[in-house]
Amino acid sequence: DAGPGDGHRSKKRKRRIARRRHDDDDDDGYGDRRSRSRSLDSDERHRDRRRRRRSRSGSGERRERSRKDSSSRRREDRRHDGRKEKEGDRHSKRSDRKSQSTRRRRQQQQHNLQWLIPNIRVRLVSKKISKYYLQKGIVQDVVQSRSKSSSSSNGSSGPKAVLLMDNGQVIDNVPERYLETALPKLSHGGGNNNVIVLEGEHRWKKGKLLERESSSSSSSSSSLAWGIVQLEDDLEVVKVPLDSVAEWCGGTLDMDG
Repeated sequence: DAGPGDGHRSKKRKRRIARRRHDDDDDDGYGDRRSRSRSLDSDERHRDRRRRRRSRSGSGERRERSRKDSSSRRREDRRHDGRKEKEGDRHSKRSDRKSQSTRRRRQQQQHNLQWLIPNIRVRLVSKKISKYYLQKGIVQDVVQSRSKSSSSSNGSSGPKAVLLMDNGQVIDNVPERYLETALPKLSHGGGNNNVIVLEGEHRWKKGKLLERESSSSSSSSSSLAWGIVQLEDDLEVVKVPLDSVAEWCGGTLDMDG
C-alpha cells in the first residue's frame, strides 16, 4: 500500500520529467536556430563570392574597354596629327605659291615701269642678236606691244626699240629686256656728258654726269655704282645709281607721247 509520502514524490518526479523534456525541447530549438544561422551564413558567403566574381569580371571588362578606348584614342590622335601635318604642308605650299605669285606681280610691276625711251644710248646684251652683241646704238623709236596673245617667254611682249647702231645699221623690234643703258665717257674738256635719269625720285630729269663712284671707292656699303649728276633745271647736284642713268642724245624730252 502506498503511503502519503509516495504521492508527493510521484508529483516531484513528474515535474522533473516535464522540466527535462522542456529543457530537451529548448536544446532542440537552439540547435535548429544554430543550424539555420549556419545555413544563412553559408548562403551569404556564397552570395558574396558570386558578387566578388561578378565584380572581378566587370572590372576586367571595364579594363578591357578602357584599353580599347585608349587605343582608339591614340589611333585617332595619330590620324588627327597626320591630317594636321598634311594641312600644314598644303598651307605651306599655298604660302609658297602666294609668295611666288607676289614676286611675279612685283616683277611685272617693275617691268611695267618701263625705262626705254627714244634718244638714249643703249647696249645690246642678248646673244639672240649675236651679230650686234655688246654693241651700242641710239634708240630712234619705241613701239609698245599691246597684243594680249603675245607671251613674255618668247620676247614678243613689252616695249620694243628701233635702234640706230654705231655702224649705221638699223635694227627693228628689239625687246627692252635685250638692252641695258649706256653711259657717256667722262670728259672734263666740254665733251658730251649729257644724261637722263630713268628711275627714282628724279625720273625724266636731264643733267650733266660729273663723276662716277665705284663700290670700292664709295663710302656706302651698297654694291651699286653711283653717279654724281648736276640737274639741268635747277643746277642741283644729286647722287643717283648709274643703272638708272643713260646717255642723252637728243634735245628736249617729249613726255606727252
